[in-house]
Amino acid sequence: VHYITLQTGGLAIPHSRAEDTGTYTCIAENTAGETKQKLTLTVQVPPVIQAADSQFVVSVGDHVSLPCVTVGSPTPEISWTRDRRHIDPRDPKYIIGSDGSITIQNINAGDTGSYVCTAENVAGTDSQSRLLRVQVPPEIVTPPRDRELTINSNFQMNCAARGVPTPAITWMLNGRPLATPPSLNGVSTITVRNAMKEDAGEYTCVAINPANDQQVTAHAKVIIKVPPVMIVPPGDWAVRIAEKVVLDCSVGGDPAPEILWTKNSRPVELNDRIQKLNNGSLVIYDLTSSDAATYKCIAINDAGTSEAQSIVTVKSEPKFKIEPSDALVEVGQTVMFDCVAEGVPTPTMYWWQDTVEIVSGGRVTVLANNSLRIVATQQGDAGLYRCFASNPLGKTFVETYLNVVVHGEYSSWGDWTPCSSSCGWGDRSRHRTCDKPAPQNGGKDCVGPSVEHSTCMTELCPVHGNWSPWNIWDDCSQTCGGGQRRRSRTCSNPPPRGSGQPCMGSGEEIELCNSHGCPVNGTFTDWSEWSLCSKTCGAGTKQRFRECRQPVNGGRRCVGDNTEVMECNLVSCYTLPLTAEGNVIGYINKVDIADSTIVAQMIPTERGFTRVEATVRNVPPAAANYLQHLISLLTPVYWTTAHELDGAFNGYTLTNGEFLREVQVEFATGEVLKMSHYANGVDSKGTLLFDIIIRGEVPDLGDIKNVHLAPYQEKYIQTGPGTVYAQSSRMLNVDGYSLPYAWNHTITYDETRGRMPYLVQQLSTRDLSVELLSEQHSVRYVLEASIGPGSPSNRCPEGFKHDAQESFCRDDDECATQNPCSHSCHNSAGSFSCSCPIGFLLMSDAWTCQDIDECSKRGTDCGPAMECLNTLGSFRCINSCSRGFEREKNGENCVDINECEESLNSCEHTCQNLVGSYRCSCLPGFRLEEKGRCSDTNECELPNSPCSHECSNTRGSYKCSCPSGYQLLNGRVCRDINECFEGGSNCRKDEECINNEGSFHCVQLCPPGFKRTESGRCQDIDECSSRLHRCYYNQRCINTEGAYRCDCPAGFTSRGPGQPCIDRDECSEEALLCQHNCTNTKGSYVCTCPPGYRLDTDSYSCTDINECVEEHINCGSEKMCFNQRGSYSCIDIPCPTDYARDPTTNFCVLECVNPHIPCPPGAKYADVIEFRTIALPGGNPARQDLIRLTAYNQHDEYLKQTMFTVIQNDLELEFHLRVEEGRGIVYTLEPLKDSSTYRITVRARSYDNYRRHIQYQTTFIIHISVSAFPY
Repeated sequence: VHYITLQTGGLAIPHSRAEDTGTYTCIAENTAGETKQKLTLTVQVPPVIQAADSQFVVSVGDHVSLPCVTVGSPTPEISWTRDRRHIDPRDPKYIIGSDGSITIQNINAGDTGSYVCTAENVAGTDSQSRLLRVQVPPEIVTPPRDRELTINSNFQMNCAARGVPTPAITWMLNGRPLATPPSLNGVSTITVRNAMKEDAGEYTCVAINPANDQQVTAHAKVIIKVPPVMIVPPGDWAVRIAEKVVLDCSVGGDPAPEILWTKNSRPVELNDRIQKLNNGSLVIYDLTSSDAATYKCIAINDAGTSEAQSIVTVKSEPKFKIEPSDALVEVGQTVMFDCVAEGVPTPTMYWWQDTVEIVSGGRVTVLANNSLRIVATQQGDAGLYRCFASNPLGKTFVETYLNVVVHGEYSSWGDWTPCSSSCGWGDRSRHRTCDKPAPQNGGKDCVGPSVEHSTCMTELCPVHGNWSPWNIWDDCSQTCGGGQRRRSRTCSNPPPRGSGQPCMGSGEEIELCNSHGCPVNGTFTDWSEWSLCSKTCGAGTKQRFRECRQPVNGGRRCVGDNTEVMECNLVSCYTLPLTAEGNVIGYINKVDIADSTIVAQMIPTERGFTRVEATVRNVPPAAANYLQHLISLLTPVYWTTAHELDGAFNGYTLTNGEFLREVQVEFATGEVLKMSHYANGVDSKGTLLFDIIIRGEVPDLGDIKNVHLAPYQEKYIQTGPGTVYAQSSRMLNVDGYSLPYAWNHTITYDETRGRMPYLVQQLSTRDLSVELLSEQHSVRYVLEASIGPGSPSNRCPEGFKHDAQESFCRDDDECATQNPCSHSCHNSAGSFSCSCPIGFLLMSDAWTCQDIDECSKRGTDCGPAMECLNTLGSFRCINSCSRGFEREKNGENCVDINECEESLNSCEHTCQNLVGSYRCSCLPGFRLEEKGRCSDTNECELPNSPCSHECSNTRGSYKCSCPSGYQLLNGRVCRDINECFEGGSNCRKDEECINNEGSFHCVQLCPPGFKRTESGRCQDIDECSSRLHRCYYNQRCINTEGAYRCDCPAGFTSRGPGQPCIDRDECSEEALLCQHNCTNTKGSYVCTCPPGYRLDTDSYSCTDINECVEEHINCGSEKMCFNQRGSYSCIDIPCPTDYARDPTTNFCVLECVNPHIPCPPGAKYADVIEFRTIALPGGNPARQDLIRLTAYNQHDEYLKQTMFTVIQNDLELEFHLRVEEGRGIVYTLEPLKDSSTYRITVRARSYDNYRRHIQYQTTFIIHISVSAFPY
């Protein structure tokens, strides 16, 4: 109910609303009449500012209207503030409309801020903020610079722009956009590594932001110079004298390189005979032997140098440099004949003795330097020796003679004369002659006597022998029961000599010893037979006995027991099931088996086996043959009831007849058959119940007449709780043919039944037979089975590893641990198998795959003109090889047949192998005839005679001669004798000799550095262009009047002309090139800065990187990013209790909103905590002003009457304050330490002009960091 009428007649409105405003009429009436009174109700409504956009974005120069539509009663008064400062409506920049909106004219960057509209009436106030962001058009502050560099260099193009929002910078190259990373904070850098020629051109930096969609550009040019590159380098040449050679030197580069030539590292002197072509190639006419050298083509431009060399070899006929001399040596000495020849090509050297060529061997050796060495010279070595030198231009030889001096040598000694005495000592002699050999060629006579004397003895004079004393007795041969001992003496006191008599008597004596009796130890008799077992089953005992025979002569008594007890009849006394029934379903060789059954009887035998007789009934006729050899269908029967030996468990003892058995049969012919046996326990009649599911393939052996199943064994291995693995290898004989096959089984049962008593048990079978009952559609099996401990029973078989903790045999994954197969490995329980991909065959080792050679096995069916090529795992048909080609070994390519090597008689002189053929050629001076034969060419009759004057033909060559006044060069060209050079001129010292054809004349000399012109004037020699300078190849030759100088490129220096230009280390030669670190580079240097700094645009200074801004560091709440020089840190800026965080300044303010907070009169804040940071360079001295603190009130007015106090100083260093004009200046009395941080707290209290009352308080928390570097 909105209106309530009171008992007094009044009207109550519990919750007034704006629509309740109006005139209300109170009417009172009774039977006597009525009366009325009107009342006016005015409901005052607090102002509400309608919601509008909270953010406005404009550009510089625009105008904007910020809405402030307000409702309220009475009409609210509207006021605006900007960043907490009141906006004067009289300011022409601002227009406040009747609806409360404010329009800002002629926007500039400083108008960005938070504008707050406040509506106020007597009922309340409301305010809303409008954030104005002013966009400033972009302005490029750091334009890119022009660059000039060499190809493959690295360079950067930097561009920085400012504006609001931060401009995005893109790049263009030659008017085409470049893909560059996004700019960061208005800065963009292009880094070009390994600059190519296409990287040159005009780079344009484009800065754009949304401010009126304006963009500005800045341009810079990049010139990339290309160092010289040899396009066609000069090759090596081997030419004859008087021929011409052209050394090519085609060079590319930008700018065009200058080409220089050197000969053996010295500049080439150009003249009429040696000329340089316009393309840089060097031409040498009329070659002489002095032209043989190493030539270098050197290309130079501003970007670098490049060079290539050519070795010019001038062919010449052999000439001897060292000739052997005649030698006279003694027999036995070593003689050496030196023989050295020169010529181009290098001559072939060899030796003759008389008319026979010498072959190295034994005492005679031709050394590597062609010297002839004869070791232990003999008389037969004397004679004439010839040293030959031969090359294609000629052959020559030199002779020497060897004489051997022979000294006399004695013959062997003759026989000795008879001794002068018949016994005892006498004399004798012997003789020799000096004729083996006799002295010859001035040799010396024999050295030594020709007669030799010595003493002799025919026999000793007689002495009779006498015995020495007896030696001591040897040990007795027995310790008891009678033995012997011996002693001896020798006939040596003295021994008999000559014809003296020997000693009389024996040299050995024997006597008896230790005749007392030997002790005999007591021994046991043989064991008696075992007694009967105390139990017939369930583990009884049996005994046997023996007696001890007593010892004699102190022997030892018997050691051991007289009685031995052994367990017996360990077989459990339980009763095995004697019958079994089961079902067989599935398929075999695609023949379905639907409703076959198995009926079996199990009969214990006295021979320790259980006999199993079983019949498979209702067998499909098509499957009957396949079941004849599958006697392991009965596995769930004979394993369950096998006779137990030595404590082993059969399947019934282990599982109580309840288990699942998975079986896999693998035949040697590749077929695989799988079966699942489900044993369901024993029914109330004692019948074992089971089901068999069969599926897979067996060998199709046709009509089987006779099947023989060999006995087999199965190993049962405990692989885990309730799991047993079994395996066996078996042999099947069908109609005389044997077929091996393997079975493996995995049995699972209730693990609470326990485990086998042994790790490994072995089941053995015997008396196996099978009978096919065709008329009854049945197959009958018979076998006997027993089970006992494995051999060994306590060790896991190969392929398993023992789990000692749980005492199981775990499968060993050979594929993972051994990687035995060459291709694919398949692990299985206790074993593994290998397989091969298509095109490969598994080898007999069952591990290795070998490629199948389809070409040899299948023959070639590739068709005509094609061959079969075997490949790894396959084969291909390829084209046959053409004539002159053959197939390369183990390859598919046809390779050329080298007829020159395979048929040595193809050519008479030189054979050159060609692709698919060969070519014969003849030595110089011969011409090629039919069948590769060569005949002499008469060079003198050729149209172009090889001789400049007179020519005489010789076999294979020719001989040239010259008239008087000329000199024959290299056997072909007649050259005028240069009297000026070779001597014979009579010019004075101040004159120059000029050679003429056949004569000469003298002219006045020019000063050094000048040459005479045809007019007779002396003209400056341009040593640089004429290549007469001595500048090193990387020096630049500058011609001067009468001389020249050698300069180096910028950044290089040299010790003078002819010395190489080496890099100048500007960093060590000049100080203060870089503010931090200077690194020398080839031809220049580069400045680098420490981490946290970047190199400034002046390439000298290091500028701190503001990580807080550039990396947008977010330190989290109650923290602030403090940018330090070279680094940054996050500092705590918590606000104390009752303080609030100012969202604009991030200061902590204590607002005067609580009467308990002591606030100065008229102040908005009782305290303001400002956080100040200052990052200083290193090297700050003592008493240096560090920071000036100024206090402002909430109206941003400077408070001059302010006192400053350090209320918390740094723990490491004391900071001090002084006040100047109301500002607090922080300083220290000690130097600041580099790489340090400090923290102080300063309180500023501002007073009125009479310094009586505090008007404002500010607390400054100051963080100071000092860099490790002075910048």
